[in-house]
Amino acid sequence: MGGVGVARVRLFCRPLPPEGEGALPDATAHHARVLRIAVGDRLRLFDGLGEECDADVLDAGFMCRFGVHERLAARARRVTLVLALPKGKKLDTIIRMVTELGVHAIHLVITERTVARPDLQRGEHRVERLQRIAEEACAQSRQTHAPVIHAPQTLSEACRVAPPEAWKIALWEESTTPLDDVCFGARDVLPEDAWLVIGPEGGLSSHEVEQLGALGYAHATLGATVLRVDTAAVTAVGAVLDRLGLLCR
Repeated sequence: MGGVGVARVRLFCRPLPPEGEGALPDATAHHARVLRIAVGDRLRLFDGLGEECDADVLDAGFMCRFGVHERLAARARRVTLVLALPKGKKLDTIIRMVTELGVHAIHLVITERTVARPDLQRGEHRVERLQRIAEEACAQSRQTHAPVIHAPQTLSEACRVAPPEAWKIALWEESTTPLDDVCFGARDVLPEDAWLVIGPEGGLSSHEVEQLGALGYAHATLGATVLRVDTAAVTAVGAVLDRLGLLCR
């Protein structure tokens, strides 16, 4: 048993229950049972929107004493990933890993060379499942804000909504432009947002890179080797977070 006063486990819970005694919401209680949370343990609940509170477990039915809500500040700078749908089960891994790094949002897109095509009838259910993966990764990595997973759309639809002053970067295996040149070439001040585009297994086409250029995206390379989609996504997010000063606390 963790004991009252010891914050042992973080669990996603939205909305957070009000301060005082009450029942733990069903979905959160189910997760607590799976983790063998016991009477007397203290939980840390978070809503993925920046609010958290403690919950002391009072009985086996998960009646709890909920503490005062604490509002935690979001990061001053944000990295958004625009990701072409990969094949197989790579997407789950990418969502989990970039969430652990601290990505702000993920826009799923369909490109010319995308092999995976979403089933429209199952699409909403799939996004909900991916959102849960992000929330679980958020809890594990002690993030205060869970990234929002946006349903698949076209590349141009997703990329055109980036803030005007954001770093807009398309990682492209044919590019010879170093990432630092794109990030710092004409910048004296770090932006609040960075948007990164990662293509599918076959990469972005030259036509798509031209379209992105018209939207203000510069292409860049991650190095001399060609990376798998999952490797490229995690590497790119980590590299840009580092350049924004967000990997060191």
